[in-house]
Amino acid sequence: MFVLFDTNFLVLPFQFKFDLFGNLREMLEGRLEFCLVGLSFYELDHIGLAESVKNEILKLISEKNFRTIESNNPKADDAIFEFACKNKRDVIVCTNDMLLRKRLQKQGVRTIGLRGKSRLSFY
Repeated sequence: MFVLFDTNFLVLPFQFKFDLFGNLREMLEGRLEFCLVGLSFYELDHIGLAESVKNEILKLISEKNFRTIESNNPKADDAIFEFACKNKRDVIVCTNDMLLRKRLQKQGVRTIGLRGKSRLSFY
């Protein structure tokens, strides 16, 4: 199963100090392939993160062997939407972006978001 991350979701474990991947493994069964769209790297450079946090996120991406999903779409959220809709049976999108979540849910794509500051939840 693909677990596709919106850029904002990768910041959460550093912002709220919780075990993102441990929580995901408790919620999801089977083989998980962590993914992000290529535009997420651009977003990481431009969302105003401290350099140390950005480097920790990049290290995490490398350690967890994230697959990069390339797209011709110029917007990361639209690239996520496009990939998720094409693979809706085999993907869960992790995002706290309410507009993206609602768009995905209308297409039958499962999503996970942060509830409170330390608990993940299906939406």
